[in-house]
Amino acid sequence: MNKNQKLTELMIGLFPLLDRLFVKPMESIARGCVSNTQLRVLFILNSMGKTTMGELARKLEISKQQITSVIDGLVQMDFAERVFNPKDRRKIEIAISPKATEFLKELQEKMVVICNHYYEVLTPEEINTLWNDINEVEGLIQKMLKE
Repeated sequence: MNKNQKLTELMIGLFPLLDRLFVKPMESIARGCVSNTQLRVLFILNSMGKTTMGELARKLEISKQQITSVIDGLVQMDFAERVFNPKDRRKIEIAISPKATEFLKELQEKMVVICNHYYEVLTPEEINTLWNDINEVEGLIQKMLKE
């Protein structure tokens, strides 16, 4: 097996681990407030600021019709806002609302409590290693996703 095959196998093996440690608990906390797709949109908006419906649909790999429905729900909950471009009122961008920013902050605080349980078994050196390695992996993935 060559290195690229092994790397792909290792990355695929991370999915169930990350799902168990982070994704499922986060979805469980958010359940009843937002759908999983709405949660993903909020994370994207939180990191990007304003963006277009088309860009959101592309990032989520869903249709523009589907993203419209998702955004309509977030707007109704006051979690997202449609922002008109003052130079061209036909261009509408989507922005995260202060209420949604607070929701994500509270979600993160709850996730810290959950994750602290997992971190308890690690030494301070292992936590530093994990910190550095995750930052490195994130940078490499960002580089791979550059378009």
